[in-house]
Amino acid sequence: QLRLEIAEFLKNQEESITRYLVSVCESIDRDGRAQTKILDGVLVQIALKQLRDQYPDKYVAIRSTRDGAKFIIVNGYNAY
Repeated sequence: QLRLEIAEFLKNQEESITRYLVSVCESIDRDGRAQTKILDGVLVQIALKQLRDQYPDKYVAIRSTRDGAKFIIVNGYNAY
């Protein structure tokens, strides 16, 4: 039962982040770069995987704010 609840939670998180990333991907396609809002917990890992899968030719990395909050940046490799 617990495993089923965890699996369902992860599935819901993946669906939620996929919907959010639509606008992020539009920015990447338009501008060649973007960053996400602050993401917490498993969301940052799910978003990182999805963005790296979708943009293998881009620099996709987790960044932290001064207070430890995490977000993802997507940029061309030549920008670094």
